[in-house]
Amino acid sequence: MDRVLVITNEPVISAFAHVPLSLDLWHAHIGHTGKVAVMHLNQVAKGVTLDTSTPLSHCESCILAKHPCLPFQTSKTKCAATFLALINSDVCGPIQTITPHGKHYFIVFLDDHTHALDLQLLAFKNQALDTWWSL
Repeated sequence: MDRVLVITNEPVISAFAHVPLSLDLWHAHIGHTGKVAVMHLNQVAKGVTLDTSTPLSHCESCILAKHPCLPFQTSKTKCAATFLALINSDVCGPIQTITPHGKHYFIVFLDDHTHALDLQLLAFKNQALDTWWSL
């Protein structure tokens, strides 16, 4: 079977965006490593090209992740003595990314004695009480 190569003037279509391989892009791709690791990437990996025309910018995610915070104070109250004696609960939302089933919120139930956790997805915030009764 002969193969025929057809050359057309059709535009090239790609599923991937053509973006420059900047230092910021490599920094994000290899797990937010430091500047030294990013700069040495082309020495330890084959086929890596670095665009060093723009410097590595300050990564907001790295700054937030490395920001020190004080530990929570230890509680002076004792945990509940039996299962279901105290349930902590919180509702979160609306969340920007909606689930495929149209859920905008979630509710968490945490038993104070066993630390058993239950998370339920909600379409509307007013479903919280019904979710509690259905457990």
